[in-house]
Amino acid sequence: MTVQENLTLGLYVQRDRASVQDWLSYAYDVFPQLGSKARQVAGQLAVAEPQMLELARALIRMPRLVLIDELSSGLKPTLASSIFAELRRLSAEADVTILMAEQNATNEPVPDSAMSEGPL
Repeated sequence: MTVQENLTLGLYVQRDRASVQDWLSYAYDVFPQLGSKARQVAGQLAVAEPQMLELARALIRMPRLVLIDELSSGLKPTLASSIFAELRRLSAEADVTILMAEQNATNEPVPDSAMSEGPL
């Protein structure tokens, strides 16, 4: 599947083609690297791009809550920083609540509040 096919999979209930294009445009605005690779096979994406595709697919329908587990796993700190920055922006601008389990969160805090240990 291509990057665009992966994203449209999250829109399978959407019947209006114009609306699908609007959602795709939103995803490509949030993650411009994906827009330039829309026709590329998703399995051939490099480094942080698979995580961006996963996030874009999760966010494309503007959920109120997103659960993320170990987002920065295997990423260079600079790439992780850019993804965390985008999550902070989305949380503020799109009113999305992000619940994240992240061992390296002390390096890049995303949330307004955090738990460092213990049960919820």
